[in-house]
Amino acid sequence: MTHPDSHLFVYGSLMYPSVWNLLIRRPVKQCRGRLPGYQRLKIRDDSYPVILPGQNAHDVTGVLYFKLTSQEINRLDRFEGDYYERISVDIFIDHSSCTPINAWTYRLKSAFRHLALPQTWDPQAFEKNDLNRFIQHYCGWNATVSD
Repeated sequence: MTHPDSHLFVYGSLMYPSVWNLLIRRPVKQCRGRLPGYQRLKIRDDSYPVILPGQNAHDVTGVLYFKLTSQEINRLDRFEGDYYERISVDIFIDHSSCTPINAWTYRLKSAFRHLALPQTWDPQAFEKNDLNRFIQHYCGWNATVSD
């Protein structure tokens, strides 16, 4: 269930404007954010990350997008696919902020936990080595999906 003004925290491919703008075709207010208590890990046989809660977890940094419509959230749900579940989390917008902002994010479903590797996902390495290939491979679905 979403409501008309949903916020969304992203930590992987959707942080990059070249991916985001293929899916959401309007300006959306955004800022840097962090999600405490989670770890961002590589996934087996692919270049995008997953997040999982963990005892030794650190903050996951990413982008917080504000006021997405239900239609946009549904489109992003389809893009994220079957491996992920959309959950409600508290996001902090800077290290000095004590008041979190409630937002959606996508977490790896427990049924697919075996796909997560015990290696931290590196956003800079993804941008340098995998972003263009990711766009070619995953964003092609966009032409065939209607809202």
